[in-house]
Amino acid sequence: RRSSDLEKITFSECELIINQSEIPQINIFENKQSDSYELDGVYYQVDCEIIKNNIFWIYAKYGKPKPYTDEVLNIETQENYKNSRSPNEAELKNQLFCIYIYDKATLYVSDFRKNSFLKYYLKAKYNKEFDIKKYFIDPKEFVNTISSVESIKFTSGDKDLFNGSIFDDIGDVYGLGQPINFTLEAKIQNKLFEHEKLINFLNRFKSKKENCEISRVICIGKDDEGFEKIFNLETLMKKIQVNVEKDKNGMYDAKYVKQSLLEQLNV
Repeated sequence: RRSSDLEKITFSECELIINQSEIPQINIFENKQSDSYELDGVYYQVDCEIIKNNIFWIYAKYGKPKPYTDEVLNIETQENYKNSRSPNEAELKNQLFCIYIYDKATLYVSDFRKNSFLKYYLKAKYNKEFDIKKYFIDPKEFVNTISSVESIKFTSGDKDLFNGSIFDDIGDVYGLGQPINFTLEAKIQNKLFEHEKLINFLNRFKSKKENCEISRVICIGKDDEGFEKIFNLETLMKKIQVNVEKDKNGMYDAKYVKQSLLEQLNV
């Protein structure tokens, strides 16, 4: 395929949880199932599949029966003809692609605006309360969205980054050698903060990420309505995009999207 024939699909990196804080195990999902749903006047056909025992793939086509007109325009002849589609039929010409990587505890979604349907589908299908939280990728945007800070979590392979002898004490406690990573989570008691200081703090740790001093930073805050917001520095360092070709009717081949995304994620 020529690059000029390809279009980009950008996937948002999200956190998928159940029961408010649990990471979903792959075994709660089902392999190779097809279902139909309706939500707010939109009709969906959903296919799902378990891949390699640790990846869950979701593909949905969706559309509405209305608006509807009795006539359609032939763009070649410029003549109107009777619409062969009835008012109780819907063209499922919109597409949604999602993939959940259990080992990364991460959900990738091609259109985050459909997260309400995705949560509805997962709850209806698996009878559990799911939540999907999009990671913020810009420190200033994140800080301007929140009114309080709940916690900050660091992960690093360099124990000296934390300047604490406690990490030396646990180095060989089980006789298994030094841990390859250390994680430190700071719960914030006084949840108020100064905006500029937090922006500078997150930007400083962005530099540490770029210099490979840390592997992960997550900052969790809440907005004025109490909804949780997540800043994930790992997401800041990468965006997941795949280049795919549409067919003659302007639709993506779901199998090719899935293959391209798996290759891009190297899983």
